[in-house]
Amino acid sequence: MDEEPLKHYQKRLQQLRDKAEADFAQAPALGSISAPQAVGLLTHELGVYQIELEMQNEELRLAQVALENSRDRYVDLYEFAPVGYLSITNTGLIHEVNLKAVTMLGFNRKNLIQRRFAQFIADDDKDRWYQLLQRYKRGDSEHSYSLDLQLIRSDKSTFFAHINCLQIKSTNNQLILRVAITNISQLKASSSELELLVRARTLELTDANLRLKQEIEDRKRIEAELEKSRIEFRLLVETMSEGLMVCDNKCIVTYINDRFCEMLKRPREEIVGHAAIEFIDETSQAAWSLQIANLKAGKVTSDEVKLKGPKGNGIWAKVSPSPLPDLHGGTVGNFSVFTDIDEHILAEYALRVSKNQLRKLSEQVMSAQEKERQRVSSELHDGIGQTLSAVKFCVEAGIKSICEHPTEESFRHLENVIPKIQHAIEEVRRISMALRPSMLDDIGVLATLTWFCRESSVVYKNISIQLQLDIKEEDIPVRIKVVIFRIVQEAFNNAVKHSSAERINIILKLVGSTIVLRIEDNGVGFDAKCVGSHGGVVSSGLGLASMRERAELASGIYSIDSTKGAGTKIQATWHRMS
Repeated sequence: MDEEPLKHYQKRLQQLRDKAEADFAQAPALGSISAPQAVGLLTHELGVYQIELEMQNEELRLAQVALENSRDRYVDLYEFAPVGYLSITNTGLIHEVNLKAVTMLGFNRKNLIQRRFAQFIADDDKDRWYQLLQRYKRGDSEHSYSLDLQLIRSDKSTFFAHINCLQIKSTNNQLILRVAITNISQLKASSSELELLVRARTLELTDANLRLKQEIEDRKRIEAELEKSRIEFRLLVETMSEGLMVCDNKCIVTYINDRFCEMLKRPREEIVGHAAIEFIDETSQAAWSLQIANLKAGKVTSDEVKLKGPKGNGIWAKVSPSPLPDLHGGTVGNFSVFTDIDEHILAEYALRVSKNQLRKLSEQVMSAQEKERQRVSSELHDGIGQTLSAVKFCVEAGIKSICEHPTEESFRHLENVIPKIQHAIEEVRRISMALRPSMLDDIGVLATLTWFCRESSVVYKNISIQLQLDIKEEDIPVRIKVVIFRIVQEAFNNAVKHSSAERINIILKLVGSTIVLRIEDNGVGFDAKCVGSHGGVVSSGLGLASMRERAELASGIYSIDSTKGAGTKIQATWHRMS
């Protein structure tokens, strides 16, 4: 029943009573007025109270009507609700039931009142219902609770119901359990079908998920292998000793490796995006264009081209462009591997120059040998030959004189032969010393150099010859003693013949483990680049070439520094461990 109108009526009565008590408290005391006045006042007050009672009675009647209307509405709502309603006592007995609940259970209302609700619950769900009742009796549960139960109809058929329970207290302070029943059989059936569909779909999704997971794992494995291959390929390409250039079908560079950048001495940004022919030297562009034309015709050729670096610097490379296929059997461009053969080309050039030098040097050596033979022949003929002829004439004249007139004067005539023979001996010694001083083998190169400078000072009195020796004889290997003397001899002869020098310094010293020989003069000098250099240019004179040849054959390093008007410096060095 609806209790709101009753509460409102009780509240209104309390307000009227409070007002009457307040008015009575403000009324004058009866002892202060006369009896007639008091009677009149009481009569007036009784009239007021009568009116108030009539007003209260009218309000009670109106409240009763409102209460009955509210109760009728409640009954209609309760009876014709779309869900079943039951009121159950704390002992589990049905106290009230609406029409929907009667219809759902299939019993008459009188057959449901005071019957246990558990009788209409399937056996499998009764324990859950009893546990709910026990919690309500102990008062340790929430005020509301819901659960799904399987209920039994009067014809023993069952249906699934959703139960909403609310615990309240009745007017007599008894615990009442209000129960709302909703038939969810169709929902359960749909839920079961949906569950089956969900399970089937779940199985399909699980299977698909497993396949997808396997595909993902396979894809990740393939991607990892591809990434590994890509890294290995890129590492191989970037660390290969050859230069690699990739071009599109228009021969525009799309990729190069680090080695190609090193070969061209250009950064990657200056090469990628440009035509490949821009980096081929003009002397090799025709050969490159022919290779590309052959490649487009399906023929791969190899050739040597010169790459063009910055400021015209170039490097020779061997290259053979190859097609770069696509997935459809066509080509997306070409790639070229450039093998650095610059050193090979330079070596071939140096070999040709060396052969030319050797040929010319051989010719000069043969010419020098002939000149030396001619000089020795001339000295033998003009010097020793004439002296021996004079000796022969004197001996013959002396013998004839002794034979004809064997006197003391005839024997004294033979004594004139002795000076001539002595002169011949000195001439032979001079020629021998010029060819190879014997003291070089007897007392060493230091003493020989000292003798050479002393004898040269006698011959060339107008030249100051200074000899500086800062090395011991035992510090000089035997195999380079002759080399040192011949270089000094040749450099000295060149200086006195061509430089017009006034001073010649000869220095031989030991610096650490290096033997240093230096010959300096203050003569007119010459252009060393034109006459000869250590870079492979052929010398115009045999002397400079022979000095270089002697030094380098003895594992030494030869250099010459000369400028017109600034004298000449010739230096040769040998490492003692070489």
